[in-house]
Amino acid sequence: MYALIFERLYGLPAKENNTIVYYHLNEQGEIIDYYDLNIDFKFVDIKPKRNFHNLT
Repeated sequence: MYALIFERLYGLPAKENNTIVYYHLNEQGEIIDYYDLNIDFKFVDIKPKRNFHNLT
């Protein structure tokens, strides 16, 4: 999420991918299933509440 904010507000390139992996473990600690979420942020608009350059 921070990479998205820095990319949109400051133009810094985001090197992270938009994939989140959730997994469930059994009692032995083995992965029994997982979900791979690919999130598309192109319709998310990021706006600052105030100007960050004058925080004095």
